Amino acid sequence: NEFCEHATLAIGSIVGRDGLPIIAGGSNSFIEALVNHHHEFRMKYECCFLWVDVSIPVLHSSLSARVDRMIEAGQVNEVRDFFNQKNFDYDYTRGIRRAIGVPEFDKFFRNESQGVTDERTMKKLLEVAVDALKMNNCNLASKQVQKIHRLYGMWKRNMHRLDATEVVLK
Repeated sequence: NEFCEHATLAIGSIVGRDGLPIIAGGSNSFIEALVNHHHEFRMKYECCFLWVDVSIPVLHSSLSARVDRMIEAGQVNEVRDFFNQKNFDYDYTRGIRRAIGVPEFDKFFRNESQGVTDERTMKKLLEVAVDALKMNNCNLASKQVQKIHRLYGMWKRNMHRLDATEVVLK
């Protein structure tokens, strides 16, 4: 895939200058594709994986607080821009509409666009959307942790788990 090609070129360039390439963050799927499905990469490079882990309850609490900060920082208005576009396509199976934080607000913005002005109703719809966003965020994080556990089973000797729970709690 495109990521593997770009990553391989960048890593080769860094190694060619006697540097140490570090791939941080991103999608587990991309890293897995690069390491497991790109034969040339595995033959050429020895990898060391650092898994920064946090206990699930602390992770979920942190994610919930992050959603609250995003809402306070204006996410509702940012997402509103997607819904206010002419010919907005409500197909949530592709493109930006798949992103966490867009489909959860569908009912809220549909009611808003239909002129619902009852403050109590709109407040409740917003609350439901934010709760759904938090839940979906936590579900995605849990799936990512499950995938990391699976990858750990494959890469055990090259993967080192770092428990950051205490750091996140501070």
